[in-house]
Amino acid sequence: MEEGAVWKEEEEEETAGVAVAGVESSGATDDLHGDLLEAVISRLSLFELLPASCVSRSWRRAVALSLDTPSRLKPWLIVRPSRPPPASRPSAAISLAYDPGSDSWMRLPSLLSAVIAPSSSSSSPPLRCSQGMGNLLYALSPSRLSLSWDPLNLAWRHVGPPQVWRTDPLVALVGTHYVVVAGGACDFEDDPLAVEVYRLDDHPPAYRRLPCEPMPLAFKNSASRAWLSVAASDDHRMFVLAKHSGTFASLDLDTMTWAPLSTLNPGPSTFFSVIGFSDGRLIQVGLDGDAANLQALRIWELLLPLDPESGTNSYCERNLLGEMPRGMLERLTYSDEVSSIEALVSGDFAYIYDPSAARDFFFCDFSSSGAADDGKCGCSWGCFQNPVLAQGINPIDKFVFSSSKVTIHDLRPLWNHEISTSLPVPHSTS
Repeated sequence: MEEGAVWKEEEEEETAGVAVAGVESSGATDDLHGDLLEAVISRLSLFELLPASCVSRSWRRAVALSLDTPSRLKPWLIVRPSRPPPASRPSAAISLAYDPGSDSWMRLPSLLSAVIAPSSSSSSPPLRCSQGMGNLLYALSPSRLSLSWDPLNLAWRHVGPPQVWRTDPLVALVGTHYVVVAGGACDFEDDPLAVEVYRLDDHPPAYRRLPCEPMPLAFKNSASRAWLSVAASDDHRMFVLAKHSGTFASLDLDTMTWAPLSTLNPGPSTFFSVIGFSDGRLIQVGLDGDAANLQALRIWELLLPLDPESGTNSYCERNLLGEMPRGMLERLTYSDEVSSIEALVSGDFAYIYDPSAARDFFFCDFSSSGAADDGKCGCSWGCFQNPVLAQGINPIDKFVFSSSKVTIHDLRPLWNHEISTSLPVPHSTS
């Protein structure tokens, strides 16, 4: 009763005359109770639960119970423009969110489109997502680094620009107070491996720059976001993985030092992999075979040493969480060649896509993962087409994708804004 109980206690006022899914708040709703009411509530999106809770006390109780179900805790996939639209065409900004709990897409209001980038200038820097962070968005310009990590990215934090000019750096939020910017330096910079650490203070909002060791020399020729994957733990560690070679390093923010290098290579057939961090586990998603002949896509969890002061990058145990079904693997390789993937990991959920096309999204729910009776992993898979394709828009370099756990509290700022929840998207599940 975590979110539902807290939300139920805070919401005491009732609002009459609210329409929910075409049913007016009147005597018609009195006939809905018990299992029938639960069935109706279960089919509503998270945003639709807001007005549903105002129909009556019984509906409020049903909504509170619905918020405690596992399906409501699955992270959303959010698709939004990488740059603000021209002032003459504000409607050109298409922001969409997929709620796996209700298996529905929502068109988000202009409120989100207006705040996702810190500048409305036509020359504003592109918005990017730190892939291993899930919902960490940032924009880097010569004058500042802007960051946002709340579930819907409504709040932005601005700090001074990196002292080393960078075009494609790794950006990570480590814990709640450290931001790390590493690599991605321009060719004319003296140190392509320079690492800059910001310590964020909340009261009042401020930041400090802290000295840090540069990245290991093994990353000298690949120290950029294009070649490296990044993730961060709750105990002040940042992890960096070379996507092709599997070279692995970790930075301890308590000591500002790097642990010795190691290799995270699941096997000789894995030619590409990325990482994320969730619930105390390092998650690795890898491709087997080669770009022209993809054989498998697998997801592993790596249990790391409990003591970060051990000074090692070795992991205690590697467990296979899931393998993409053959039909979905064929859909991933529709262009006959897949050389890379991106993965957005949050909780026991991962969204996966090919960044060179972003045509389809694949997701894996490994909350119930484990050996099944047939020896296969028990996670569930699904896939759907990128909805912006239906708008006749090429998503490459025009949209940014993020994933975040969204609660009913996070949706309150959108209460007075029009939300469209009738956006059917062809998809399949397994």
